[in-house]
Amino acid sequence: MSKIFSLDAEVDGLYGPSFAIAATVRENGAEIAKFEGRVPDSVVTDGWVKENVLPALGDMEVTHQSSKELEEAFWAFWKEHKDGSIVIAHCGSPVESGLFRRCVERDLESRQWDGPFPAIHDVATLLLALGEKPDSVDSYNESHGIVVPFNGVSHHPMYDSVAAAVAWEHAFARLQDLKGGENMFITIPGSGGEKINTSQILSIKEERISASSHRDGGSREASTSTIVTLVGGKRVSMGSLSVDEVLDQIHKK
Repeated sequence: MSKIFSLDAEVDGLYGPSFAIAATVRENGAEIAKFEGRVPDSVVTDGWVKENVLPALGDMEVTHQSSKELEEAFWAFWKEHKDGSIVIAHCGSPVESGLFRRCVERDLESRQWDGPFPAIHDVATLLLALGEKPDSVDSYNESHGIVVPFNGVSHHPMYDSVAAAVAWEHAFARLQDLKGGENMFITIPGSGGEKINTSQILSIKEERISASSHRDGGSREASTSTIVTLVGGKRVSMGSLSVDEVLDQIHKK
């Protein structure tokens, strides 16, 4: 699965400057980098935001004193992780697209080619294509039993970033499944015919199983097993098959 750069910004009014930003960079279903930043609440002037968003931020640390400083720090993080990333947001316009526009316009000559390309991909559009409610990743995650690996609530930018990312991973795998049909499945060895949907595979790796002792005094030698991790965190042992043998099965489909 490709690298995902999922971001969420909280802004002072729908078209205002950012006062809290978060992003998670994920690869093969695991977070490899993150950004969190916030300015003091005193910067916020919008009444609706004060009532509905500020309480959700909880103990999120104040890291910058102005929106410009915060957005510039985010831009530096983006530049570090942009290469090879699919950029996503739940609904990327006008908030997240506005964030990138402000960053670029501060130094248009040197930054005009560094924004997200080909797009900030909306998770909402992906959900709509699957016949799901596009306006809530929380509803999607709950209905599909997807756990959001961050302790927070809606309007906390890191929670929203992570919630959008895991929803995207699951929904994108479903879309690939619809595209590929029956050719997207491989059989789990020794399972009696149980199959894995290959579009839901996040990682395939060999893991060492520690030696263990038996009650009769004997012991079991350490061994290795190929473990397939699926969207949602399920881990499946492929028995004696090597990583290369599992990959061969997938590539033959």
